Amino acid sequence: MGLARIVTLTGASASGKSTVAKELMDHHDFSIVTSTTTRLPRDDALPGECEHLTAKQFKGLVQSSAFAWNLQFAGNHYGTKEEYLTQALESQGSPHLMLLVPSAVDTLYGFLRDTGYDPEKLVLSFCFATPTPEMITDRMQRRSGSQRHIS
Repeated sequence: MGLARIVTLTGASASGKSTVAKELMDHHDFSIVTSTTTRLPRDDALPGECEHLTAKQFKGLVQSSAFAWNLQFAGNHYGTKEEYLTQALESQGSPHLMLLVPSAVDTLYGFLRDTGYDPEKLVLSFCFATPTPEMITDRMQRRSGSQRHIS
């Protein structure tokens, strides 16, 4: 395998994806493929990790086929714009990171195949183990600052 253009960090919420991504961005010159979401912004978000839209704005982008993939997860909509993904695939230098829920990896691979790219050559995927319920609760409390955001 040559140099991957995209490195996916995949796992459940609070599995450590953002922590690893921050280290790679801070110390190894990785950049991130921006995701689009209807989720509320987080205080601990990585630079460039997400652009936040209303549900109406997101729906408009879906209708105009702007996304390489999109899905609904935990009551919010998530997607990656085709233009951002293409920029990452065609860029030179360090690979780009994508933080994905597990179901999005297959969708990403399908999009790449459908558009003439070989995901086996261009994507390197890492899957994080799901933490214990206690660890998830602790991490989510630290992320949001309160118990009420944890479901």
